Amino acid sequence: RESWVSESLTAWLDELNKRAEMLQGWAKKGKPWALWVGGLFNPMAFATHFLQEQCRAKGWTLDRAWLTLEVHAEALDMQSANPETTYVSGVILAGAGYDFRANKLVPAGREGVLRMPPLALVAKEGHPQDAVSDLVYRTPCYSSTRHRPPLEILEVQLKTDMAQQQLILSRCSFFCRIDTE
Repeated sequence: RESWVSESLTAWLDELNKRAEMLQGWAKKGKPWALWVGGLFNPMAFATHFLQEQCRAKGWTLDRAWLTLEVHAEALDMQSANPETTYVSGVILAGAGYDFRANKLVPAGREGVLRMPPLALVAKEGHPQDAVSDLVYRTPCYSSTRHRPPLEILEVQLKTDMAQQQLILSRCSFFCRIDTE
C-alpha cells in the first residue's frame, strides 16, 4: 500500500514527525485551536465526523446539512480566535488571491498559490446551492493535489467580484496539502 508522497525521504520524515506531534498534542492537551487537516491520514473521515457532531448538537438531519470553510478575521490572531469554533490550518488557495480586508476572492498574485490563515470549519443547514449567487464562488477543497481523481473533502463558498468563468478557467480551488509528483 502506498503512503503519502513527499519530495524526498527527508521531507517525508519531517511530515511524519509533524503528524505525530499533532496527534500526540491532541491526545495530551485536547483538540488544537487550529487543526492541520492535511496532516490527518483520512481528512474526509474528520469532516464527516464533524458534520455528524454538529447535526446532533443542533438537531439537524444529516441529509440537510453541509460543511464549508469561512475566513474569520479573528482567526488571523490565535489569542482572539473563538474557542467554540473549529479552525483548520494549512489550507492552500490556488488559482486566485484573497483580499482579507474586503473578505473576498481577487485575481491571483504572481505565485498563483496562497497559504491561507486558519479557516473556520462551519456546518450549515440546508443545501449548498441555497446560498449561491453571482457574488459567491463555489469551489471544492481537495485533500491533496496527488489524488486522481481528486478527493473532495468539502465545498467552500467565498464572496467575489470576479466573473465565475474567470475563476473556473484559473482552476480556483483549495487544497489541504500540495504534493509534488
